[in-house]
Amino acid sequence: MLENNPHLTSQKIAEEFGIHHTMVGYYIESIGFVLKQSVWVTHELTEKKLSVRKKKSYCKTGRSSSTVPKPSTHQRKVLLCLWWDRKGPVYNKLLKQRKPINVDLYSNQLDKLDVVIKQKRPALASRKGILFHHNNARSHTVMVTQQKLNAIGWEFIGHSPYSPDIAPPDYYLFKYLQNYLTGIK
Repeated sequence: MLENNPHLTSQKIAEEFGIHHTMVGYYIESIGFVLKQSVWVTHELTEKKLSVRKKKSYCKTGRSSSTVPKPSTHQRKVLLCLWWDRKGPVYNKLLKQRKPINVDLYSNQLDKLDVVIKQKRPALASRKGILFHHNNARSHTVMVTQQKLNAIGWEFIGHSPYSPDIAPPDYYLFKYLQNYLTGIK
């Protein structure tokens, strides 16, 4: 019976044989079967998935239960590169999935940002020296990036290395972004 359907519950087996379900475990163990987990449960339980819970299956001692591949529980991530000033977002770029930021990409984005600032914020662009802040990511600290900022005429404001403090973009931007996105919905 268990060989044909290892996902039977102790209640169903008890009903079939007319015994109490607590005795089923003793009998199954005595004939060499053990109870094992065989199905993964996703993090997001929809109405449909609520009925599909972790299933247990019986198998012979020493054997593994039927294997079920673990489903992907998270959506693929994309990277949003966003630049803003005190008035709000100036330029943003959504990168392709799994595309890392390297020095060349970051340098190209700085060139595009310079053009966009001249178009969207001409008063800011005409100022002597834009103050520019970014964190200590590798693509931000290499010599090529520093030379690019000097060529554009921007002054870099450093971020303390190994600082326990959260980066200023993290606490200035996210509140603004939340308010901005709330207005869109």
